[in-house]
This record gives sequence, structure tokens and C-alpha cells, in this order.
Amino acid sequence: NNMSTDATDKILVTINSLAKETNALKEEELVHLFEYLTVKDTNKSDVEKFLVSCPSNNAKLSYLRALSKKSGTRRKKVFKMPEFLKSIGKRGSASNPPEAISLITTEIPNPPETVESLRKYETRSGQAQKFLDRVGHNFRWPASMKDSDRYTVFFYLADESALEFDDETAFNLIFFFNNLDKGTFNEHKDKWVLVYGQEVKEYGTSEYTGKELEDLEQKMPGAIYLPADESRLNDVKSPPARTVSAQRANQEHMV
Repeated sequence: NNMSTDATDKILVTINSLAKETNALKEEELVHLFEYLTVKDTNKSDVEKFLVSCPSNNAKLSYLRALSKKSGTRRKKVFKMPEFLKSIGKRGSASNPPEAISLITTEIPNPPETVESLRKYETRSGQAQKFLDRVGHNFRWPASMKDSDRYTVFFYLADESALEFDDETAFNLIFFFNNLDKGTFNEHKDKWVLVYGQEVKEYGTSEYTGKELEDLEQKMPGAIYLPADESRLNDVKSPPARTVSAQRANQEHMV
């Protein structure tokens, strides 16, 4: 109908306007995205409204990339930290303190998060309060967790379009990085850590294949599988983890 066509046109205009961004969608991502948009039951108006609500081009790209992955993987579950919001976190990287801190340096305090401090992660009003209701009002981000990963955890716990078991993934990520801070994995830096139910289930010797991870997801939905050495976290070759589809979430809420 005309409404759907108008929404599609606006989405395409947005995609074209983002083509010059440094982290623009790749050709394969565009193909999967177009496949998603041409599916009969895809609500283009919801997609267009969500894009309008995004506070920045990075946020728009992250959302479009999530839809692309939804189409490309058909909810194939792999256990690497989600990367679809990675670019958003870059804007805060310039102010991050150095990772190597001298022993004589006074420790930087890590106060509990508040609704005000969490607003930067919001895409919709009220999400900061919802996040605190889920994690508790004395919540502190793990020091080793990058801002891009914090965006992911926040999204999984506070956004209505998050999928089933995304909250399990979020709590497992918080558990993993808290233990990374504590040095729990120091004697296993050459290993991989499988976390499920906020517990270390086992240490692996190598990265899982896509098939192994897909099989594991059936047994442990929302589990994560990451290198125990922080320096290797950015080198994981597996595709990003759990995908996000606002369309599917909206349909489920309407049932």
C-alpha cells in the first residue's frame, strides 16, 4: 500500500545518506537488509519510526546492521559479544582513562549508575529506569567493559525489541567482565570461557565453529563463549552474537 511504500522510500533515503559514514554497511549487509525489508510481514513503518528515534547516525547504522543480521543468520546463535552497537561506543573512547594504571596512582572511584548517567544509552525515554530495575540500584559497570559492550547490555535489558534470552546474554556478559576485573581468568589466559546462568561452565582450548556454537545455543540459550584474555576479545572471528529485530518483538507483543 501507499503507506508501506512511503516508509520504504524513507528507509532507502536514510540508508543512502549513511553510505559515506566510516562504518557504513558493507555490501553483504545491504543485501541481507534489503532481503529483510522485502519480506511480506516486515512492518516498514515500524522500521522507519525507529530510525527517526535514533539519536545519531551511528545508532541508525547499528539498528540497520541488526536487521541485516536478523535476515542473514535467521537467528543463528553464536557466542561472541554482540558487535552491532560497537560504533556507538567510539564516541566516548577519547575520554577513557589509560588501561595501564601505575601502582601509585589513586584508584578512580566507580560510583553506582543512576538514571541520569544511563540516559546516554537510551533510544527511548524510560529505558534507564527499566535497566536499573533489572540490575539493581547499586549497579556499577565492570571496569573492563568497553562502552560499546555497555550499549549492548543496556539494549538487551531495556529495549522492548530485545529477543528472548537476550537478558540471559546480558547478565552473562556482566558476570564475565566482573570476573575479568577480579582476575578470575588470570590462570586461563590461553583458554576460552563458557558462561551460562552467570556461572563458568568450562574452559575451552579454541574458538568454537559456527556449527558448534549453534548446537550449544540449543542446550544453553543466551550463553557466551569468549577468550579469557582481554587482549584477544577484539580478535574473535565468529560472527556477532544474538541478533535483534524490533519487528519480531512487536509481533510477539501483539499476540
